[in-house]
Amino acid sequence: ARSAAMAEEEGVVGALALRHDTEKLEQVHLDWTLDVSLDEDAVDGPQVLSPFLPSQPPAIEALLQLLPWSPGDVLLDVGCGDGRVLTSMTLAKGCRGVGVDVSPDCIDAANAMWDEEAARTSKDRESLAFVLGDCVVDRKLLPRLTDVHHVTVCYLYIYPTLLKSIRPDLEDLSRERQVRIVTAGYHFDDWPVERAVSYDGSIHSGGGGGGSESESSTHKRRDHEVRLLEPLS
Repeated sequence: ARSAAMAEEEGVVGALALRHDTEKLEQVHLDWTLDVSLDEDAVDGPQVLSPFLPSQPPAIEALLQLLPWSPGDVLLDVGCGDGRVLTSMTLAKGCRGVGVDVSPDCIDAANAMWDEEAARTSKDRESLAFVLGDCVVDRKLLPRLTDVHHVTVCYLYIYPTLLKSIRPDLEDLSRERQVRIVTAGYHFDDWPVERAVSYDGSIHSGGGGGGSESESSTHKRRDHEVRLLEPLS
């Protein structure tokens, strides 16, 4: 049964989505992506391996249930977009966070959203930080952000192309820094799952991972679920 606290948290997420529309940023990001891909001189420029995919309220609500969040948690959002996941988590759970994105427009939008919400709710502006960076080009970016901000959980709602590219870095975060890894929408079929929450709120434990070689190579999509992956040792 849904508790009053859960209903209140879901209300926070839904209200945030109503206050901040994504349509304009989606078009701006698409135009920027096309410009980058057509720029023959941008050999060392950003690697756009995932489009702007705003997490919808049901996904964020599932994330709220996935872990026993506390103000001591620090969430790293890779491909943070306009920052709505981190903003929602901070408003609902009081945790801190850092978001990284390759798009300057996304980082500007994330800062603008958090500025507005922090002022509206009297939250500490320093609870969230948004960083312009490319974790494919700069392979030290994710561990550096983790160490500087004391990250405890890493959230990824990104295309399989980017997910596959940064897997070694995620394994390092899990094994060497004890960061919990959470995937949404797109997953590693050969990385065992400790717990999963569907977007309809149903919860199930274990049983994930262990897919065939062909499945793991394509990182099959299983919609409507966020997964907490088992820690590596």
